[in-house]
Amino acid sequence: MALKLKNAKQFDVPRIKHLMDRFAPGSWTDFDIIDTMEIAKVKYKGLPSYSLESLCKHFGIYHNNKHSAKGDVLATVELYKFITQ
Repeated sequence: MALKLKNAKQFDVPRIKHLMDRFAPGSWTDFDIIDTMEIAKVKYKGLPSYSLESLCKHFGIYHNNKHSAKGDVLATVELYKFITQ
């Protein structure tokens, strides 16, 4: 079983599943999904926004190439490390 690390999984996971069903039928597997947005909402109540961009800005995490796959993945990993330390 694989582990997926996401920010805002309620948006990303259904879209990824739809695309996998469309282009690679039968390849979807249930993953353990860790959502940094959900963790941040519990640990840091009262922030004005829990978007990846807002959380990175709030915690001083470098987020280059916003809304690109690589940029968002690298920022999400750094955010996860920060909020789980």
